[in-house]
Amino acid sequence: AKFEMRSDDDDEMSTLKRIKEKLAADADESKFSEGSKNYVFTDTTILRFFRGRQNDEDKAVRGLLRHIKWREEYSVCDIASRTSEFESELSSKKIVIGKQLDKSLRPVVFIFAGRHNNDIKKIEQLIIYTIEETIKRSRPEEERMLLCFDLSSFSYTCMDFEVVQLLISILQYNYPETLATALVVDAPFLFSACWAIIRPWLDPVTAAKALFISRAQLPAYFDPPVLPDEMT
Repeated sequence: AKFEMRSDDDDEMSTLKRIKEKLAADADESKFSEGSKNYVFTDTTILRFFRGRQNDEDKAVRGLLRHIKWREEYSVCDIASRTSEFESELSSKKIVIGKQLDKSLRPVVFIFAGRHNNDIKKIEQLIIYTIEETIKRSRPEEERMLLCFDLSSFSYTCMDFEVVQLLISILQYNYPETLATALVVDAPFLFSACWAIIRPWLDPVTAAKALFISRAQLPAYFDPPVLPDEMT
């Protein structure tokens, strides 16, 4: 993995320098593919892991090393060239990257609960692909995004706790501090029972980022062209 400098803050620069030195000492690049060797850890990425591990440098280093191995295991660096492997999930449009940014100038991912199915492997690939592509559209100094869950067609039959746990795990361990806000739109009353199960899986900071809103409140977050046709 390579490093890219961006921070001008003296304290952050010192932290970054120490973490990069530890990474360089601990990473065995001889075991990495060419894609992983060329993957760039930006300052923002390193600081996200640092903050996501409660400002513990050693935990951040372990998390970053684990992330490199995870990218290698799942061939994340070339996942955009392998969309044929999960084309059925892409074409279902259960997860859609917004064509434009939200009002905070962050990229948006729209998730439609009513379009869920049970192919967990392909869903996992779709989640990884979506996050990777969304981060590319984010501000380099931030690397954050907004998730918007459309629950207007939600029913118990489309509630898959395994997928929810998978999404939480991928974000927590491999993309910490990338979630700015999670909008939950038009959640029916029956979802409250599901939320009671899901919320304890989230740390308090992440749980506080979940905002339950109605469709009528969407203009506070998006200009109309940002929204998929199904949400206008």
